Amino acid sequence: MKTISLAVIAIILALTLALNPIKLLPLDESSLFFVVIGVTYGVMSAFAINDVDKALDELRDSFDLEVSSLKSVYLLSKGLSDKSAYKKIAKSIKEYCTETISLNLEAYAQGNEAHKKFHSLLWLLSAIKVRGARDNAIFGAIIDEAKLASTSRDRQITLAKDRLPLIQWILELFLSVLLVLILAITTLPYSAASLVVVFLMVSAILLTLIVIYELDTMSDFEDEISNEPYRKLILLMDDDSD
Repeated sequence: MKTISLAVIAIILALTLALNPIKLLPLDESSLFFVVIGVTYGVMSAFAINDVDKALDELRDSFDLEVSSLKSVYLLSKGLSDKSAYKKIAKSIKEYCTETISLNLEAYAQGNEAHKKFHSLLWLLSAIKVRGARDNAIFGAIIDEAKLASTSRDRQITLAKDRLPLIQWILELFLSVLLVLILAITTLPYSAASLVVVFLMVSAILLTLIVIYELDTMSDFEDEISNEPYRKLILLMDDDSD
């Protein structure tokens, strides 16, 4: 919803600037500025989008890997001789997943309650009573998966806090404002085609900023990335217990 609102504001602003009657720069003088600044802005935006998109993919992979490891821990624990341990582990995993779903990415990175529930799960796993060679093999596999989950979780917390550097945002905003102003005050032949060109170019600049912002904050991807994998695991455990 926030993204749509920002996009609507950007389009309205672009239309307003396209209709701006104040023209101060001749086309010949502004073209060089527009080319140099436009190329610089385009290159910087491409790198910014690539960086934040890569971080988004890494974050998604980290959550998937953690949930996959938790799923393995759950399934492996079913084979333990101590069935009460299996029930405790299943309950602990479910509680942790439920707590995680209730948090956004920022709260997850700082969420003490989620951290406590995960550490409680690790403590529970370390306290498994091994009875025989079969239990010993299962216990080893469970610990390996728990290590993977813990490593993935540490990576998630790092990535969830990671943002584009402030200086990069300052440059992006500075260049975008320059481009928009140049387009708005450049003298063009007054025609419907000129208005459409200015409107489309200003819209593209502003919408590019919105895309970078949304990817950097990950606000519109939180549910898909950080919540959906845990919901699927809870559903699997619920179906398995029926």
